[in-house]
Amino acid sequence: MKNYPKIWGTLFGLVVFIFFGLLIYAGKTSENRGSILQTINTLNNVRVSSIIIAPENPDWKINLTLDAVRVYDKNKVDEIIFGLKKLTEKHLTKGAKRLWKCKLILKFDKSYTANLKNKEKLTFIVFNTDEGLFIEMTNTMGYTTYACQELKPLLEGLTDYQKPLGGNN
Repeated sequence: MKNYPKIWGTLFGLVVFIFFGLLIYAGKTSENRGSILQTINTLNNVRVSSIIIAPENPDWKINLTLDAVRVYDKNKVDEIIFGLKKLTEKHLTKGAKRLWKCKLILKFDKSYTANLKNKEKLTFIVFNTDEGLFIEMTNTMGYTTYACQELKPLLEGLTDYQKPLGGNN
């Protein structure tokens, strides 16, 4: 019975150690939202070799597309980058209905050295809701959503979007 306080103290210390270890690890492996926004503002169609519009999850019922669509046309790449440069921080209402969702992956030219930990690409989760188009940045600490209405018609046009795709999940 006298060993219980020592066990609880040791267990508490171990939990605190693991928590701070995970916090440090997350800080080293995730991006700073500011650095991503700064990188977006410096992008042009020369620095971005292609853009991939991919399904969020295979066979998910609200996918924008079931197959990855690769965009190489410099004019379309410029339009997407121009839309991303207009990101505004906006909170999404809890009960907002999601109409479609996709991943937007910007692949950088090999000669461009992005100010990011993953210098090859930048990935966003894009979702269209009844409140508009929203974007989340992956691999960032914290949770922030951005509104970007300019991209909705462009992404739907590039993927020939008609209605939500995927299975009945």
